[in-house]
Amino acid sequence: MLRFISTRVHSCKMQTQTFDFGITPRTTLERRILESPDFRESLAYAYPLPGRPEPSVGIHVTRLLEYVDFCFPENHERLRLVAMLHDFGKHRVVRDTTGRIIGPNHADISESYARSLISDEGILRIIKSHDKYYSFYLSHTKRRKFDRDRFVDVYSQIDIPLMTEFNYVDVCERPKTPVIWFEDMCNELGLTSERVYVAHPKVLVNYEDIPKM
Repeated sequence: MLRFISTRVHSCKMQTQTFDFGITPRTTLERRILESPDFRESLAYAYPLPGRPEPSVGIHVTRLLEYVDFCFPENHERLRLVAMLHDFGKHRVVRDTTGRIIGPNHADISESYARSLISDEGILRIIKSHDKYYSFYLSHTKRRKFDRDRFVDVYSQIDIPLMTEFNYVDVCERPKTPVIWFEDMCNELGLTSERVYVAHPKVLVNYEDIPKM
């Protein structure tokens, strides 16, 4: 397994090359990820769940990278890496005959794989925790229960601005209400003082409405 210990962008020019699903790397690290047979296998994985707007991990990642370019056109190298790596583990999740997950979930698998490529703990924590906010959202809005202490414990260890930006990117084809709830709650609890949807209102635009190249 290749190991790359930095997410720093190299200044040397790269020959333009398009990989699976039309993804063009912006950095040497992105190119090396896209060249990995394991990563390319993950892109080909088709979601078995009904109702998903994107039919495969590869299409999902491609659309997320387009959305990153639309919402955050500058200084978004780390956000692109989260978008590329967060769902790697989908194709390695093991389920029983009822569909219940046996063993690590996809986020844990994705974080483990990403750790073999990068050493940026901020990115790794976001990959591992990227879906947890939705469980808090459902507990608060559907079951009228909310464990504030646990919420603070989880997110006090995380780069909240970067995670919030990614959350909006990840739901670019789905309702954004849960993400708005998440950053409003972070603001209310003093975990952050700014709101991404105020600083970057483009995150409220749906993927289908952004200009396509």
